[in-house]
Amino acid sequence: MPSDLLVSEPWVKATPSPAWTRSGAGDEHVEPGPAEPDPDGFTAWLDRTIGRPDPERTVVVVGLMLEVCVLSTLQELTFRGYRPSVLLEGVDTHSGDQAEKLQLADTLFPFWGTPVRWHQLSV
Repeated sequence: MPSDLLVSEPWVKATPSPAWTRSGAGDEHVEPGPAEPDPDGFTAWLDRTIGRPDPERTVVVVGLMLEVCVLSTLQELTFRGYRPSVLLEGVDTHSGDQAEKLQLADTLFPFWGTPVRWHQLSV
């Protein structure tokens, strides 16, 4: 990822839901504490990094497992009023099966976000 697109303050979540984190999360010198809800912290991070929800702006989500963490993040963003998309080249399924990924993109994800590909994105 280009360095100018990286957020200097990443949000490190602790469960599939992005509204949960751990004390010490993301700090290699600290042993993380137990998972705990932090919806206000997630809201503050969203406000600082991508701003308040705006129907004219799309938030593009990438992540590891499409059917777990990415789905949970898409749901949370949708519930908060954002318009999320999921970058298909930036996610995968637990199984790694590309047919499964496309099936999820076609059947499940339109409820929570728009599946997009690299060539569809512009800055």
